[in-house]
Amino acid sequence: MKHSLIYLLFLLSFCKLSLIKRTNSKRTFLFPDEHSSKLRLTKEKLGRYSWSVLHSIAASYPKNPSDEDKKAIKNFVESFSHLYPCDECRKHFKEMVAENELKSDSRQELVHYFCDLHNIVNKRLEKPIFDCKKALSYWGGD
Repeated sequence: MKHSLIYLLFLLSFCKLSLIKRTNSKRTFLFPDEHSSKLRLTKEKLGRYSWSVLHSIAASYPKNPSDEDKKAIKNFVESFSHLYPCDECRKHFKEMVAENELKSDSRQELVHYFCDLHNIVNKRLEKPIFDCKKALSYWGGD
């Protein structure tokens, strides 16, 4: 819950968002609607900042997480995949999460999980692949 709130505040601070009702769902989410101005951030900047947040959360995740911590990160990833303001990116992120089970039994596992997801995107975008063995030391933590 705390992580979901942090992410939502992150999005709201950078993006002009409005509430709209999704026609294919009974739930209401925050998305830019067709009547609002374009997002201030480019898709590239939004992606870069979002990955920084994800990697930072993973690097600060407990080494030995409680069940509550595991539930919180699961809810956060789920919320992130529903609230991401780029339609194309949101679709890709949801697919990646569905195809790659969340690994959150330790800080190391979560760091590698997000690194692996990020590398899937890097591969698709023909960007360099990051060595996930170096991810924890790169992003902080131990």
